[in-house]
Amino acid sequence: MTMTAPEIDALPTLAGQVGRKWAVPQLLKANSINPLIGNTWDDVIKTHPESASFHSSAWAKVLHGSYGHIPHYYTYTYGSELAAVLPLMEVRSTITGRRGVCLPFTDACGPLYFNGHSCAAEIVNHVKELAEERNWKHFELRTSEGNTDARAVTFHRHTLDLTPVPEELLKACAGSVRRAIHKAEREGLTARASTDLMAVTEFYRLHALTRRRHGVPPQPFSFFRNIHEHLISRGKGFVVLVHAQAIPVAGAVFLHGQKNAVYKFGASDARHLELRGNNLAMWEGIQALKKAGVRTLDFGRTSCGNEGLNRFKRSWGACEQELRYSKFDVAEQKWVESRDQSTGMHNTLFRHLPLSLNRFSGAFLYPHLD
Repeated sequence: MTMTAPEIDALPTLAGQVGRKWAVPQLLKANSINPLIGNTWDDVIKTHPESASFHSSAWAKVLHGSYGHIPHYYTYTYGSELAAVLPLMEVRSTITGRRGVCLPFTDACGPLYFNGHSCAAEIVNHVKELAEERNWKHFELRTSEGNTDARAVTFHRHTLDLTPVPEELLKACAGSVRRAIHKAEREGLTARASTDLMAVTEFYRLHALTRRRHGVPPQPFSFFRNIHEHLISRGKGFVVLVHAQAIPVAGAVFLHGQKNAVYKFGASDARHLELRGNNLAMWEGIQALKKAGVRTLDFGRTSCGNEGLNRFKRSWGACEQELRYSKFDVAEQKWVESRDQSTGMHNTLFRHLPLSLNRFSGAFLYPHLD
């Protein structure tokens, strides 16, 4: 749950800090857990019905191993009763500064609340203290729950209920989706879900091509290798590759826990788009998730202005909601304006760079971004 604008503005007048005696029956206590060591963090979050791959210690290991980000993961308790958890990463950069993000390179990963507790204001007060101690420029929360702050940047998020049988799921799709799947099958395309590192490597080639086409550099391959090591190889995700004969033409990366999954990446070869491999990759991924017992699929963050991608995700029968990123400026001690930086002049530059330079740019830039 994220606070409304009036609640945010009232924060400076709230009673005290974590550990101070408040005018409430019990104190909220913050407890730090290192998700890189042991199973304690996962033992806590797996009991929450909305926990997903991004909340897991495996994702923390991906971010830390790929970019060196420092985890600040907390549980919050009232006495002995668990009230909430919050995963945060500290991004440190000589170029872009030091800040806290919940979480970098993560579409949505807000606090999880337990036992009916609503302690968003207290948690934010604690993060303010942490931000001052760690000398952060700002911290950012990324969630879709209850955030009506006009200063937040807004995206779209799409989720699909996977509990119906496959026939009903396909029937709920737009006619264009069903026609695209049938076309791909008529063209002889084949789709297969895999957990092999070789499949990740083949997907990465398509990913680099797709990112260049969209005018952004790809993440370094080490990021995908860490995703494979900590998630995919451990049964917490897979890659779908679509082939035209022996040629990979499209692919997708899905990450999942016991109940919830996320469509993290999609990619394709522009020379074969008319074969509709992207649609076949998505349909194969949905069926594989159902077999794994997953109940919901999150299609991830989409810029509000990208109507083509929003339409594609809605066409699968997914429900659309707002996703808001709220940023708190530590020096100004207030919530500040954010903006969607996914489009701009940089897109033209990266769209025209040679593929090798695009990959080099990604390896250099991403440790400084979030």
